[in-house]
Amino acid sequence: MRVPELTPSIALEAAAIAQTRPYRLDRGIDPERVVWIDVASKLRVGVAWVEASEIGPHWMIAVANADQRRVSRQQLRDVLLLVVGRAGPFELAPPFDTAPYMTMVRVPEP
Repeated sequence: MRVPELTPSIALEAAAIAQTRPYRLDRGIDPERVVWIDVASKLRVGVAWVEASEIGPHWMIAVANADQRRVSRQQLRDVLLLVVGRAGPFELAPPFDTAPYMTMVRVPEP
């Protein structure tokens, strides 16, 4: 989805869509199950929901600046607050080879 601003209603819509199409960890990378939000062509946010894994149900969130600048902790916290309703705790994922500028996290469901 392309939006001029990341608002709580847009974030909740993306999260709701992600929950209807859970990420399939057994397939490795499962790009068709990630809901992407392009925010004013400046920020990209990926939202995926995992129903079951070694850490239990959790959100996978990816955040990247379009100009490939490093994502700040504050940007990440702001996105997490909108998408999952809290700014943490989260676990940083290792950098992705084809998108080293993207910050990815796992956020366990309480």
